[in-house]
Amino acid sequence: MKAETQKKIDGILCRVVEKGSLMSCADLDLVRKVTVSDSSRLVRIQMDGPGDNRSCICAGLVGDMLRGSVERDLKAEFEREFAGYRVEFADQ
Repeated sequence: MKAETQKKIDGILCRVVEKGSLMSCADLDLVRKVTVSDSSRLVRIQMDGPGDNRSCICAGLVGDMLRGSVERDLKAEFEREFAGYRVEFADQ
């Protein structure tokens, strides 16, 4: 990956904050992988974190709510930084 592209991704992960903890996606290690395809004009985001543990129904529901908020914010930031690219989240 180009250094400029990695710098954009790192910046986004530091800027997007989970509102409950006020910590960035980078600090919470919520994003497992980001793939940018210039030829397909696609950004694909693979996440970890809240909502992955389904042993507790309540924790899963709260995790899904937090994840939804973070995903919206990540999508908006990636669309802004990678104008003209489609942004999608990979299924786990």
